[in-house]
Amino acid sequence: MLTETVLMLTILVVLLVTHIILAMAAAKDIRQRDCVFGDNKVLWLFIVIFIGIIGSLIYFIYGRKRR
Repeated sequence: MLTETVLMLTILVVLLVTHIILAMAAAKDIRQRDCVFGDNKVLWLFIVIFIGIIGSLIYFIYGRKRR
């Protein structure tokens, strides 16, 4: 029982840290770029912050325009 709890807590912490790192990297990239897909930086910031890891991955795969 205790082992399962520790495992679940460890997974949760890893996901949270991954989300924070990806969100910070995406937010920094959004701020520094002149334009992003759709030309709406605020929308991309909301997607990255509120959708979590998936939102950050969507931004890095789809939202970045080539410089």
